[in-house]
Amino acid sequence: MALHKDGKYSHAELAARRAVPKSGQQYGPAGQHYAAGLNQHGNCVQSLGAYSDAEGLYREALEIGRATIGEGHPDYATRLDNLAVLSHNQGKPEEARALWEQALTIFKATLPADHPNIADVQSSLDALP
Repeated sequence: MALHKDGKYSHAELAARRAVPKSGQQYGPAGQHYAAGLNQHGNCVQSLGAYSDAEGLYREALEIGRATIGEGHPDYATRLDNLAVLSHNQGKPEEARALWEQALTIFKATLPADHPNIADVQSSLDALP
């Protein structure tokens, strides 16, 4: 979402909040597009410091992903990575580590070895105490 990347977090959050119900109506609340919208909305509210709201959105997106694309899909790993970042920001390094390790395993199994997601997650793990 361009607004989020530009640092316009409150505008991005509003746009994401409006888009999620529409995607749920169009694709159904158990659909992968809906889960992607929830994940994006989680990114926005996390940027605003609403960690509790972000966690709920990420976890709902993970549940939908588990039921639709499965736990071995790179999109599922991306959602794990987002939840790990949130956990780290909340001062929960062990929870973050477990989530990043799971995401890294999925990324290594499904993406080329030089994919930036692998390097990013590995870097996050290496930075933990």
